[in-house]
Formats: sequence, structure tokens, C-alpha cells
Amino acid sequence: MSSIFQADIIEDYKQLYESEEGYDVKIYIGEDENDLDELHAHSVVLRSHFDLRIEKLIKCIYNAPAPLSTN
Repeated sequence: MSSIFQADIIEDYKQLYESEEGYDVKIYIGEDENDLDELHAHSVVLRSHFDLRIEKLIKCIYNAPAPLSTN
């Protein structure tokens, strides 16, 4: 893969992240329910960069079905 093509892909991801357009996942971060930060993400990006270990971690932490389940 050429370095120009890689740079273009990185720039596309950066613009997608910064614009927050078309996000379909909200991730709440924080320890206090009254002081949570909200992170917007795209499920297709999350699925392409994380594997089932993340789902297992979510299940372990929350003792509930993982929201990213592919089943």
C-alpha cells in the first residue's frame, strides 16, 4: 500500500471522527452518573478495529450481554 493512500485513509478517518456525522454508537465515560462524558463512534469502525475480546471484557465488567454482539 502506498504511503499516499495510507495518508488519505488516515485523513478520512480523522475527518469522520471530527465531524461526528453518521455516528451510531454512544459511549459514556466516567465513574459518576452525573458527570459522564459522551463519546460518539461509528460501529463499522469499532468492529473493524476491535475483536471479540472487547465483547468479553464488556460482559465481564457489566455482567450483561455486550452491545457489540454479532450473534
